[in-house]
Amino acid sequence: SLRSDFAAAGGLLALCLPVYSLYALYFCQITMIHGDEGQYLRVTQSLLHDGDMDLANNLDAAQTNEFHVIGFAVHKAPGSPEGKVHSVHPIGLSVALLPAYEWGLTHWGNPRLGTALFMALLASLCVPLTLLWLTRLGAERWAALLAVAIMALTGPFFYFTNQLFPEVPALLIGLIGLLALAHWQIPGGTYRSWGAWEVPALGLLTLLLSCLPFLHARYTPIGLLCGTGVLLQAWHSPRRPLALGVIAAVVALGLYALIAFHYAFSNDWMGPFRPGNAWKEGALDIATWPLSLPG
Repeated sequence: SLRSDFAAAGGLLALCLPVYSLYALYFCQITMIHGDEGQYLRVTQSLLHDGDMDLANNLDAAQTNEFHVIGFAVHKAPGSPEGKVHSVHPIGLSVALLPAYEWGLTHWGNPRLGTALFMALLASLCVPLTLLWLTRLGAERWAALLAVAIMALTGPFFYFTNQLFPEVPALLIGLIGLLALAHWQIPGGTYRSWGAWEVPALGLLTLLLSCLPFLHARYTPIGLLCGTGVLLQAWHSPRRPLALGVIAAVVALGLYALIAFHYAFSNDWMGPFRPGNAWKEGALDIATWPLSLPG
């Protein structure tokens, strides 16, 4: 049964990767980047050419034309240090797109296409992971296949498969966590060993979850939820002290990196998490809660 599930997942990947890639090729020919996509690529370009996220010297037409066909305004963070221009958008996606941007620029002279195809790859991986997660939860294979097929071929997922937004990378990380910890999510869930590589796997999963706040602050609760499962797995591991120690070390490293980024972003340890640095001052006012909480 497990072999059949993996065979079905492999078949989905073999179908989705070419379909999403061809759609990305078509989409990139008929549309220009839109919405916040250019804001993420602007930071990626700065990271590649300058090694920093300061956009103050990356705003002329020649640089914009490297990945876009028209000029556009930068979304400057209000908390940017004096003399610097930092994007209001989280840096995680811009960093993740860096290899694909460089590949597209070097080999095709089209970094936007390289990044769109990279997103198509990530989206293609989400589909079989969703199938495996559903079957691990006890869903019948036919029902899981039907649900995943509907997801894979309809909105909103299909529309995001080649677009440069953080949702798909965050979904991929979340699915990896949910699949790895599925044995805790079923009725009567209990510990199941991950074998000899359990401790390194726990460290790697913790590292992936630590990336979520860099993609967007709104993914922090997902990271904490999956992190609870990671702690459960480590607590019941035969090598509990080592497992908990590795997790603590990775979390400490992640927090250090996040706070260091916040200081670089705004000279403030909370960085964009503090209203006024990236969000408007009144972003968390109680008056907004009737709309923001249901959203």
